Amino acid sequence: RLVEQLATWYSDFSQYSEEECEEKNTIFYLPNKTARTDYKYRISEAKKALKEADNILVGVGSGVLIELGIDHRDRETAEKYFPAQFRKGFNTIREMILYYGAISSSNEISYWNFWSSYIDFVLKHNKESKVLNILKEILNNRNYFIITTNADHAIFNCGFDNERLLEILGSSVRLQCNNGCNDAIYEARPFIEKMLSDKDENGDIKKEYIPMCPICGDYLVINHRQNQLNWFVESPTRHKKSYYDRFIEDSLNKKTVLLEIGCRLHFPELIRLSFEQFVMKKPQFKLIRVNSYDCSVTNKELTDSNRVLLFNEKIYDVLKDILDNSGD
Repeated sequence: RLVEQLATWYSDFSQYSEEECEEKNTIFYLPNKTARTDYKYRISEAKKALKEADNILVGVGSGVLIELGIDHRDRETAEKYFPAQFRKGFNTIREMILYYGAISSSNEISYWNFWSSYIDFVLKHNKESKVLNILKEILNNRNYFIITTNADHAIFNCGFDNERLLEILGSSVRLQCNNGCNDAIYEARPFIEKMLSDKDENGDIKKEYIPMCPICGDYLVINHRQNQLNWFVESPTRHKKSYYDRFIEDSLNKKTVLLEIGCRLHFPELIRLSFEQFVMKKPQFKLIRVNSYDCSVTNKELTDSNRVLLFNEKIYDVLKDILDNSGD
């Protein structure tokens, strides 16, 4: 049933937005008492749980990017990295992404003016992550699987086993046919390099460089669920979803730690809610939630559970302390 529920969340992932969660305050509202216990005690318990675990399921969210100084909901970040769009009245990168979610003949230039800059930004900033490097050390020689709502592809640059990584929302550095006429996926980098290296006299990308589907002639667009796609191409993740389901099936009767890192209130049903459901249904599961933004839980059964450890400290500090104590 848990795997069936996960499949339902896959197909209905957009029912909540982070803004709705924050405004209604109805999804995340119950603090767990373990968030108020001694930090060293929580670190010790987390280390013990990870050491004893047969399987480790990791959920990675945007909090990892925020600790790198890249916050898609921060005004200063938008002004620093996207000054042209900021001057047009956009206050955050998220606003830009939502505004340029769909492409048409009337906005094709402005669409790619933004997305070429954004993809270039992502490619330049997804090289190194101290948080992900520490996570890799923690997972060394362990049976693990990682699911992430991040679309920056950074996690693929840290030496993890790619077959154990699932970008469930797609990727900002890959392109697909706008109509999904085929399952082909194209690396965005060569298209972006052409656009940015040869702009017109107004600083706009040239129409001749707009990527088009070689099969049906429609636009190529970002392979990301959050954009307003006519069809989302799942070919890069389809077999990994099957691997993920098998990993869950294998974990159901084993000691399993759900290590959730920086998952905010955006698409909570993909990681936060599913992880909580797993812990509620399976007594041998333990949840370690590391989130300086919001480490609360949603169910009264979890508020006093000794199988739930919550950290509202910085992600890097928590993972580093867990790793430093790993040999105890």
